[in-house]
Parts: sequence; structure tokens; C-alpha cells
Amino acid sequence: MRIIQKLLGRGQDTYSNDMTNQARRNRALAFCDNHIQRYENLKWRSGKGYYYLSIITILLSSLIPVILLTQNNLYNNMILKYISTNSTLISATFSAVIAITTGILTLYQWRENYPRYSYTLQRLKNEKAKFETMKIEEGAEGDKLINKFINDLDGILLGEVIEWRSLMSKIKEDDLLANKRKPPVNNDESTERQIIE
Repeated sequence: MRIIQKLLGRGQDTYSNDMTNQARRNRALAFCDNHIQRYENLKWRSGKGYYYLSIITILLSSLIPVILLTQNNLYNNMILKYISTNSTLISATFSAVIAITTGILTLYQWRENYPRYSYTLQRLKNEKAKFETMKIEEGAEGDKLINKFINDLDGILLGEVIEWRSLMSKIKEDDLLANKRKPPVNNDESTERQIIE
């Protein structure tokens, strides 16, 4: 609440208490624009990261069998001869790069985040468009409209945080369930005999 008061010029900090509704409206729109820009960047980064790393993974995965087929074949072409003599090293390097790109894709979850960021971005843009079409006059009615706009923005952004929180708690629950399902390790000889038999 204190952040909203600061944003709207209702605090006792550096903002004046006699700020006009037009100035508060401009500040609220700037607040919205900052978050729109942030979600534009997040959406762009998620889309491009997923797109490029997926293409790299697909291309390198498809090249490994072709490289292995050239193993120990003698060619007149210098490049093919190099690939043929080093096919194991090249395919191992490609496999390592594939493992890294797959790990990055899993870690950053760009595929999953892209639609989430797009949805939040569109909601912010819609709220901004609705707010910009309103006529804000001085007085209590103008204050209510500006406060409603800020509260709606806050709700959208907090909804994103709640979604992340529920996702993280689900991951922790899945990890706990996976650990509970594992049979306990017992180094007892009778247990080893039962497993062997």
C-alpha cells in the first residue's frame, strides 16, 4: 500500500500531497509502461531463447548419425576426410552441446514462460488502453479511477507471483513424492540375497 501511495503522490516522502490527478494519471501510466516494457523483454527473450536453442538441438541431433556414417571412410575432399577421421570426437562434441542446450531449455523453461508472459503483457496493455480512454477529472472520482487502475495492475502482477509460487510448491511436492517412492537402501546381506534371487 505504501508503494501505491508513493506512486500516486499520497505519501509523506518526496512527493507532494497536492499533486494533481493529471500528474498522478501520468505517473500511473508510466508505472504501467515500465511493466509493459519488462514483459515485452521477458516475452522476447523467452521466445527467442526457446526458438534458437531448439533449432540448435534439432540440427546437431540430426547431424550425429550422418557424421558417424562417415567414420573411417576415405574421401578426396579435405573437409570430408577431416570429418571421417574425427567423427567420434565431433559427434561427442555435438552430444555435449545438445546436453547443454537441453539443460538450458529445461532450467529456464522458456517454452512454458512464453505464453505466460504474453498473457500478462496483453492484460497490462488492455488495462492501459481502458485507463487511457477514461476521462480523469480532479477530485474524489478521479482519485477512485486512478486507485482502481493501480490496484488492477497490482492484481495482475501479484497474480503472476502467485502463479510462480504455486508452480514452485508443485515442483517441491513432486520432488518429495519422488523421494518417498524410492525403496530404502539396506546393506543387509539378506536383502542382497532377496534381490539376487
